[in-house]
Amino acid sequence: MVRATWNPDQETIVLRRVGDAVEAAAHLAFTVACTLLAQGRLLRERGQFDEASYAFRLGITALGSRYVRPGMIDDTRMKLLLADIKGREGDASGAAAVLERVLEARTETYARNTSLPQ
Repeated sequence: MVRATWNPDQETIVLRRVGDAVEAAAHLAFTVACTLLAQGRLLRERGQFDEASYAFRLGITALGSRYVRPGMIDDTRMKLLLADIKGREGDASGAAAVLERVLEARTETYARNTSLPQ
């Protein structure tokens, strides 16, 4: 049996950059979700609730289930149903607010449970 160990003190600059790039790519969906959360908030503040909802939904889709951890209780699916109901009832502002909270909760959960690069 061969055992390989990683020694960061002996890695080359190029190898370190490659490692950093791979780690950053692993968090790309999170970065996209955070960007869409910020964009959705700006749109919501401008009163563009349908556009804000669209940005929040794109962020939710981008992050997917990457935020989920074993044994985690996730109530955000119920909140997505609530947002759909509010949207159908014509409450665009309410739908956007619920979607914002869902995306915020999911990105916060991801950040709390994942080792993000500094």
